[in-house]
Amino acid sequence: MNILLISSIYPEPEEYRIRNDTKAVHYFAKEWVNDGHRVIVLHPYQNAIKLLLSRKISKEIRENVIDGVTVIFGEVQLYIPHTNRPLVFQQKHLAVRMREYLRKKHSDFVPDLVLSHFPMSSFSFAKIFLSKSIKSACILHGIDLRELEGLSNYSRNRMISEIKDSFSTIAYRSNNLKSRAQKIGLSVKEEPIILSGISETLIWDEESVIQKAEKREDFLRVIYAGNLNKQKRVDIILKEIAKYSGNYMLEIIGSGEEEETLKELCRNLQIEDRVRFYGRIPRNQVISHMRKATLFAMVSTNETLGLVYLEAMAQGCIVIGTKGEGIDGIIIDGVNGYLVDPEDDNTLFDKINALQNLSETEIKKIILNGYYTAKKLTDKKVANDYLEKICRLLD
Repeated sequence: MNILLISSIYPEPEEYRIRNDTKAVHYFAKEWVNDGHRVIVLHPYQNAIKLLLSRKISKEIRENVIDGVTVIFGEVQLYIPHTNRPLVFQQKHLAVRMREYLRKKHSDFVPDLVLSHFPMSSFSFAKIFLSKSIKSACILHGIDLRELEGLSNYSRNRMISEIKDSFSTIAYRSNNLKSRAQKIGLSVKEEPIILSGISETLIWDEESVIQKAEKREDFLRVIYAGNLNKQKRVDIILKEIAKYSGNYMLEIIGSGEEEETLKELCRNLQIEDRVRFYGRIPRNQVISHMRKATLFAMVSTNETLGLVYLEAMAQGCIVIGTKGEGIDGIIIDGVNGYLVDPEDDNTLFDKINALQNLSETEIKKIILNGYYTAKKLTDKKVANDYLEKICRLLD
């Protein structure tokens, strides 16, 4: 199958100076190529307005190959602050140039399927590559739903009508997003959920996880791994863990604009001797820390699906996530992890404290349930599931 994938967020070589954002879409494309499909990605990258004077936009259409996936890349400048959508004429202009590049450089490529991720940020761009004769799907992420929800009723209804008219089907990156879409009249029952997965190489062997699950420690090892920004709400973890009366160590892996503020908070809470900041460290070191930890906590908001939850579950960590976010639906509270209420910070402390009252059998059951959940959600499995769901709907 020839698959044309459109995404405004995609990993690029370092020399392009593109922000290091999620690679989730690439993981799908990579697995499809491994299964014998031909995949071409169109990446219309948006240059933030704050970089207008400091970074020159390249007018060149560039191409590179990542893990067998052909990526065609073009830049567009955002002119309106606090938006992630270029003006319509900008999107169309870039799309026409990239379509002409495709015609010249890949004339033998005729897509059987067009997939558009983050469609609200590149809707007019994607429409240039759509036709009634080619099957297509748009996959909505959290950022898409937030933009739709923020529109006036008239603008939202018009946009919903355009989406439904332009694409053969719609899909969502989590159950929560689909529920929100149903409330604004976008979703119908049969539309699929497209989950992400992790590399099989990150799945710890079962025997080691069982040994970890059977080893009860009085010392609570808690870990957080991710960006240190306001959205991740690491300050809530610090405030709630400070209430815990038992012995513990909290390891914070990652960096960001909130790092110094969080360190100052540790000092104010008088827990700096129980919290360690590691900054950004290699993936293999992150995994090593997870394998020693009892609990992984991330109570972020506006999270489509944090793969780091699955990575932690695959290392035998009990995970705590947020209700109503992307991980909701994968984590079942009290079964394979825990979910906290984003409107009630105290629930995080309640979950942490409750762990100490669980029996060894209950602890082991939650750890293993989480591990087996992660084991089912590998890159290869979810990529195959993705195509099967879309193609089944379109047949």
